[in-house]
Amino acid sequence: MVRQIKHVQCPECGLKVKSEGGLKRHIEAKHAEPQPDPPAPRFPTPDLNSFNTPPPQSHPPSPIFSSRRSPRRRQNGSPVCLQWSAAPLDLRKYGTHVEMAHPILDGTPCDQNGYDLPENSLPAPVVNDNEFDDWAPFQNATEFKLAEFLYHKVQMSAGDIDTLSQLISELMAPERSDNVPFHNHREMYGLIDAIRQGEIQWESFTVKFNGDLPEDQSPLPAWKQQEYHVWFRDPLAIMEQMLANPSFKTEMDVSPKRLFKNGKRLYWDLMTGNWAWTQCDEIAEDKNWVFEYIDATYSKQEASQCKADIDRRISITSPYAGLRQFHEGRGFKQWTGDDSKGLMKIFLPAIVSHVPPQMVRAVADFMEFCYLVRRSVIDEDALNAIDDAVSRFHRNREIFRTSGIRPDGFSLPRQHSMIHYRPLIQQFGAPNGLCSSITESKHIKAVKRPWRRSSHNKPLGQMLLTNQRLDKLAAYRVDLESRDKLQPPKGYLKRIQDSLLPPLPPDNGDNEDEGPVDEPFSQGDVKLSKRAAKGVLRTLTDLAVYVSQPSLPVLIRHFLYNQRYPDAPLGQRGCDVPIDQCPNFLDDHPVYLHNSAQATFFAPSDMSGLGGMRRERLRAVKSWFGGAARYDCVFMEGDTLEDGFSGLLVGRVFMFFRFSFEGRVYPCALIHWFSTIGNGPCDLTGLWMVQPDFDREGNPNLEVIHLDCIYRGAHLIGITGDTHLPATGIAASDSLDAYEAFYVNKYIDYHAHEIAF
Repeated sequence: MVRQIKHVQCPECGLKVKSEGGLKRHIEAKHAEPQPDPPAPRFPTPDLNSFNTPPPQSHPPSPIFSSRRSPRRRQNGSPVCLQWSAAPLDLRKYGTHVEMAHPILDGTPCDQNGYDLPENSLPAPVVNDNEFDDWAPFQNATEFKLAEFLYHKVQMSAGDIDTLSQLISELMAPERSDNVPFHNHREMYGLIDAIRQGEIQWESFTVKFNGDLPEDQSPLPAWKQQEYHVWFRDPLAIMEQMLANPSFKTEMDVSPKRLFKNGKRLYWDLMTGNWAWTQCDEIAEDKNWVFEYIDATYSKQEASQCKADIDRRISITSPYAGLRQFHEGRGFKQWTGDDSKGLMKIFLPAIVSHVPPQMVRAVADFMEFCYLVRRSVIDEDALNAIDDAVSRFHRNREIFRTSGIRPDGFSLPRQHSMIHYRPLIQQFGAPNGLCSSITESKHIKAVKRPWRRSSHNKPLGQMLLTNQRLDKLAAYRVDLESRDKLQPPKGYLKRIQDSLLPPLPPDNGDNEDEGPVDEPFSQGDVKLSKRAAKGVLRTLTDLAVYVSQPSLPVLIRHFLYNQRYPDAPLGQRGCDVPIDQCPNFLDDHPVYLHNSAQATFFAPSDMSGLGGMRRERLRAVKSWFGGAARYDCVFMEGDTLEDGFSGLLVGRVFMFFRFSFEGRVYPCALIHWFSTIGNGPCDLTGLWMVQPDFDREGNPNLEVIHLDCIYRGAHLIGITGDTHLPATGIAASDSLDAYEAFYVNKYIDYHAHEIAF
């Protein structure tokens, strides 16, 4: 006889459970409404007259929120999936599905009692004590800007402020001397202290050692006898003030969510995990283990030769946008922190053949881990790759123990915490979502600079007062800007501009190699420099002679054939058909040479703009800063069905140019093709390998391509093998010509690591 199981249905979501007890536990876990916390005990407030701060404003009690009041939820409380119009713009690149995950805090605007507001409701008006006096406590906007300039911008000393005020008073007519903004520094400080915006009361408590004292009456250390004052401001009031800042209204994401790509979870930032986490920001800086192994394994002369060869390999690495040049002979011990960060991008190929293969693999595994966890968006495949990298590293690092170099184990930075990254990423989101350098930068502003401005005699109170005044100035500026009270008088700007010299021509940024760009999200593009190269003949035949590319006229005709017949199958492309079947392009046709192009692409894991976009300059120039030629390498889109490097092509750009044909402008690049070596990455380094293509006569395999085919720059590092480089005769500018094969350096930046795996 089959036992009939009685089910009890949840009235909230319809879930069926087996018992009343199970229903109770389900409701407590899934549908419980949080109650407000009891008020926290308040510490006695000391005398704060020195801060000129009025009593704090009272705050209404926190409301009890309910998921059933949210318009983004169904009647059973389940979340409604958002369409792309509501999804964060940056995530569209990933093709993700966005789902509201939290049953209560869904980011819906609500009133002070927690009730959802109607859609498209305007925010409540800000209560402003100065509604009858637009600039109080200042007389006008200029007076405020002068105080802000002196106190915040130039941090002028009190004595210098007194001197400046006296000079301004003397410049004015006697009958107007009373109209100076302030007569001395005390008057200016008083105006700043009277600002009501951004005002939060300081509170304090004291702590003192209250443990057992020694019975032998021995002298006590000073810290056991002294009282320590701890000053703080109400974190809730600070958070409310931050949330009320109108300049943040489009810069914050307040909706917890779950993101998926092809059914797999993505982890991005605070709101895509369950909390916040800090990033791993620097890759290993400890390079001494390499030289310890070399010194212990080889004779003194052989060790010196090995280290010199590593130095040469690094020094002749091909140039790349944003990569610092490592000059030979500097010595590893002289490198600074920035040197170490740049070094780790190119260090791995330099040690191949100088240390055991297992050591190379251990370093490669650790670098792989560091680059994976630094990604801005981490999916489940990346989490599995992180686990694999940690497992391989723990296995390969044993070589440091068995070789006697690290008998107690390998101690690279953060390796002890590697096993914790996966669960913490799942809990807190991608580590790149919050940079630890933010904390350091705020420490400089909030501690170091105020301390320097103090008298250094009991500086704490002075530092707190400095921070309070800076906060008030910042809040006052935001308030005036939100009310359009900082606009100059009508006609003021025109009078100023008419008195100035003609402006300089705008900088086209052609000398900026790389950096963030504040553009909205896009799939990216590549554009030629704004100006063509100067002093270059612009007929096709003359240009071919200038760039030493005699086949250029034929290659352009092949290109035009491919443009006319884009769907032609392999074997019937422009290079395969007789030249007389290609469009005729006259030898005297004008062609414009450009020395560079700019690639813009979505790279949120690197230093990028607000939209996650980044740019880099690609060079193809006969003489770089009066020296040798520079011809950069690039990634191009290959098989779009393949992931990683398998879907990319690599080539070297020998010229950027444009021309018009049949009423259409064609931006182009002359490419020397590279082919992949093998079917996978190098077993030692984990880097793909490529080699330049040549025909049977030894001529480079060249082709003219449309600029749209280029994705971004590629960095190649020569494969040296077991041989030592010659002591002289090879420079960094020769690197791409001196080697027969190259590593594709996916560690040049985080975006390259994401696409060239």
